[in-house]
Amino acid sequence: MGAGNVMGRREAVGNDKGGPGKTTISTGLAGSLARAGHRVLVVDMDPQANATRRLRAVMDATTPTINDALVDGTPGCAADAIADCGWDVPYAPRIGIVPSGTDLTNRDSDDRTGWWRALARVLDGADDRYDFTILDCKPGFGHLTQMVLAAADGVLCVVNPAFDAVEAATRLRDFTAGYAAVLGNPGLRVTGYAGCQVDLRLTEHRWWLENMPASLGEPVWEPAIPLRTVIHEANNAGQPLDAYGQDGRKVIALFDELAARYLRAVR
Repeated sequence: MGAGNVMGRREAVGNDKGGPGKTTISTGLAGSLARAGHRVLVVDMDPQANATRRLRAVMDATTPTINDALVDGTPGCAADAIADCGWDVPYAPRIGIVPSGTDLTNRDSDDRTGWWRALARVLDGADDRYDFTILDCKPGFGHLTQMVLAAADGVLCVVNPAFDAVEAATRLRDFTAGYAAVLGNPGLRVTGYAGCQVDLRLTEHRWWLENMPASLGEPVWEPAIPLRTVIHEANNAGQPLDAYGQDGRKVIALFDELAARYLRAVR
């Protein structure tokens, strides 16, 4: 891995606040990259396991999770936890998921020496066959987030146009800048800012889109993903947007544009 690589890149997707659309961006970006022919691994680092459910990870009670891999700690052992994506679409075979579960919460309080290197260790070699590894973060800066930042090549901040989410994005930006070297990853940088849950009918949202660059230091990427009922329905059902007709195709086009913007940023 390396921050200059396009292929074999690990991207943390996060915000220091719950609810701005981190998992929506993680799964939507994964789908668009896979549609474009890339192999994508999504590592669900949130104990709520929303990415695991939304991608319909093919698993049963015996399927290992990222928590099992972290407890094991053997270099590369996350390979044993990679599940298939259960979406009924042609590009699904290009998406893999390392699933999560509520027991991952226990790792946030683990204080073993060097624990922040655990994710990088269990991914070592496990994601070599993937072009991109998307690390879906939980909010906060506990051990789980520190693990992700130690393993990532870049950080994609997800932000919706509201005060709390913008402030939380700046905290993630500042934490990344302040602690990357401490986490053994001095080259780590914010890749960009992806807008989500945007409703241009709202004066507040329009104001924030215009003024977020002053807070974040750079513009929010275009296109921002809008607040749409079809996204909510697809997320809740664990279905790809392809299953939702014309409304779904309109949102897919936006995610495809976002994926193209992402690829330009990491080249």
